[in-house]
Amino acid sequence: MVWRELVVEPREVVYVKSIVEACEGLCSIFGERGGRLVLASPPEREAELEELVADLRADLGLEPSATPRDAIAAFAEPGGARV
Repeated sequence: MVWRELVVEPREVVYVKSIVEACEGLCSIFGERGGRLVLASPPEREAELEELVADLRADLGLEPSATPRDAIAAFAEPGGARV
């Protein structure tokens, strides 16, 4: 699996989730609370995931966030949940 993190305003979580769901199997979305989200995708779809994340960051005016390893560590802690 490859992982990318997005940190969005909490009010934008539903928007991001709807976009991810519309991508039909591209990735799964995980979130603990607020707007800190991790998108996980199979390695063979990494380029598509990168494109989706870049589009979402541009659309929402987001800055690049933590490295994928940091994102994995954050959600490996007890209490991490799916969005």
